Amino acid sequence: MTIPFDKILRGQLEYAPEIYKAVTRSGKTARVICWDRGCKEFPLVALVDDDKYVYFYTDSGESANGNKWLDLMVEVTETDGERGFREGYNLGFELALRTQEKKIR
Repeated sequence: MTIPFDKILRGQLEYAPEIYKAVTRSGKTARVICWDRGCKEFPLVALVDDDKYVYFYTDSGESANGNKWLDLMVEVTETDGERGFREGYNLGFELALRTQEKKIR
């Protein structure tokens, strides 16, 4: 399942990459490497297509060059991720807490 990109999903992308993965609208892999670049209009920087290209994005994942096929989306694995959205809780946050608990132990 693919959902629209939102900066709010930052935690899910960073702490639960096995469930949440950034991709372009055309399906190419994307990796957000900077969330707070000095440019207010396009603060996100992402490496696209197995780190071959660098693109700038708005907080909502819109490409700086206006190409809609390069807009960011979030791919969610059909198993746990989809179940998490259906049941109405934030699975990525829950997984991040579990990860932190394991580190503390």
